[in-house]
Amino acid sequence: VLVKVEYSCISTGTEIEGMNISKIPLWKKAIKKPKKSIELIRKGFSNGFRNIKNDIDSKLMPAPTGYSASGTIIEVDESINNYSVGDYVACAGASNAYHAEIICVPKNLISKINDEKFSAESSTVALGAIALQGVRRTMPAIGEKIVVLGLGVLGLITIQILKSHGCFVIGMDINNDNLNKAKELGIDYIINNKESDFNQKIKILTEGYGADAVIITAASKSNDVISNAFDITRKKGRVILVGDVGLDIKRNDIYKKEIDFFISTSYGPGRYDDEYENNNVDYPFSYVRWTENRNMQEYLRLISSGNINITSLIGNTHKISDAKNVYSKLRSENNDLKGLQLFDYRDSKLSKERIVKVYTKETNNNKIQISFIGVGDFVKATHLPNISNLNNIFDILGIMSKSGHNALGICKIYKGKYATTDINEIVNDNNCDAVVIGTRHNLHAELVLKSIQNGINVLVEKPLCLTKVELKKIKEFYENNDGPILMTGFNRRFAPVIQFIKSKIIKRSNPMIINYFMNAGYIDYNHWVHKAEGGGRNIGEACHIYDLFIYLTESSHYCLSVNSITPNNKFYSKKDNFTVSIKFKDGTVANLIYTSMGNKAISKENMIICWDGNIIEMDNYFECKVNGETKFKNSSQNKGHKEEVEYFAEGIINKKFPISISDQFEATQISFLVEDQMNR
Repeated sequence: VLVKVEYSCISTGTEIEGMNISKIPLWKKAIKKPKKSIELIRKGFSNGFRNIKNDIDSKLMPAPTGYSASGTIIEVDESINNYSVGDYVACAGASNAYHAEIICVPKNLISKINDEKFSAESSTVALGAIALQGVRRTMPAIGEKIVVLGLGVLGLITIQILKSHGCFVIGMDINNDNLNKAKELGIDYIINNKESDFNQKIKILTEGYGADAVIITAASKSNDVISNAFDITRKKGRVILVGDVGLDIKRNDIYKKEIDFFISTSYGPGRYDDEYENNNVDYPFSYVRWTENRNMQEYLRLISSGNINITSLIGNTHKISDAKNVYSKLRSENNDLKGLQLFDYRDSKLSKERIVKVYTKETNNNKIQISFIGVGDFVKATHLPNISNLNNIFDILGIMSKSGHNALGICKIYKGKYATTDINEIVNDNNCDAVVIGTRHNLHAELVLKSIQNGINVLVEKPLCLTKVELKKIKEFYENNDGPILMTGFNRRFAPVIQFIKSKIIKRSNPMIINYFMNAGYIDYNHWVHKAEGGGRNIGEACHIYDLFIYLTESSHYCLSVNSITPNNKFYSKKDNFTVSIKFKDGTVANLIYTSMGNKAISKENMIICWDGNIIEMDNYFECKVNGETKFKNSSQNKGHKEEVEYFAEGIINKKFPISISDQFEATQISFLVEDQMNR
């Protein structure tokens, strides 16, 4: 759903903290996350530290701020039937409802606003749903005495929800302004927890028993917050964590009272579930009464019914054009902005184009004008740096991403000409000589066809396509056309170590036996790779190795057989753990062992080739031994990504396919045959 934003809510704490992260030196970040740092160091020794630097740089690119907004629907996908153009809606989600004039939001992260006059208040829907989910985790009963520890915006919303439940609410905070605001909102009792006798006051208010429940909505790195919460809770009471506090829990604080400790995860059930949030798969009402979206709906109802007074919590409303000044003030020590801060977009001048021109540079006809469709982590860490470094050959033209902020941020970093969220801007650009396609796998075939039909050369990340029908369409195009260049991202054949191996086996007089071991690593089954958009790991990744076999043998397959494990539970899948034995027409037998059951301490990829009384051993694209003696060694792991784009450029200039079209079709066809056998 496309929404023209009217208001967005500034979550000052998390946004300012996030903005400051970029200013923290890498060594300080490493100290804060020692396990992640050790993992990166190990990966550096295994894959090369230059590759790790690219990975880190790709994750430090600009990210949007904000996660709560309201506005008017201007476009709805045809598959969504309960929303219409013109509806007023509230939107949530850090990757969707950020500060922007137009946002694209999945169905389960928007909720209708029944009355336009509540548009500003409804822009706080994410904060309200978080508070509401915290109360749901508390399971309050009428008459219970509940402490809300921390009376910022979340705490002040929480006390109002609890009061509507018929609870006796006690608020605790160190800020007197927050305490006074809670009093205005009808709280039963306030305590400044700087006072040394706050424990005694709680005991008096609860007749010596302690609070039935404590909801922590504070933000503090101190472990004292959680310890104090346990201390003021009665035996068999509940402590619910909504805020972000130190969690060094002492056993004695919780054990003797047999306290129940609950974590409240953001907006509610559905949060962090990709199927729910991005693929619009709802949970059944009968089994999950209160989902993320239903919490959003209820919060909006509580606002419109007057049970929650959010208007009094809004401090200032700023024009979006003043954003830079607002953030400067929020980050300064002299910040005098009180309460919730909103951005107002209603008077902003809105461009109807889905393209932003970043540089007005002239097109250099002596260079290959290259654009990118899809700029995820791999493209950012690999293709963009490699192509940017080849600036004597390539000129970066357009950057397309479904997220406008991602396209624009990358375009600025790599000095592209324009950023867009519209694929057609790329494939219909008369200046575009070539595209790199790095989207999810299910879009590859469609984008390849659109590009080559418009005469644009294509480097598409593997796989080429996911189905036999898609492959047939691409084949039919090349049966009737000589070009443009199509190159699937089978980079391993271009790796220096593979080039060395090819030079050794080229004069063989007999077939070979090739054994390839891929310690692929475990990927959770909720990951998109395993779903329809990924096509699975055989088609999505093992196709690399099928192409390598084709390159080394210079032959096509004659027959193949597949075996996969029979797992005892659902943790490991036969689709991730299989062997393929391929006999090629030249007599070579090539075997692939592909597994997710291995260990990261062992190299990811190794190969042994036997032929004419010789054995070559390749270790993880680092080095190569011939008959036990090291004959080739890289300074770091090199899988041929840089060489791949160099060959792509050469192919465009010389109008010659770097990988023959028949080899690309053959590798793809083998992956389909393997998939068919695994599905039997």
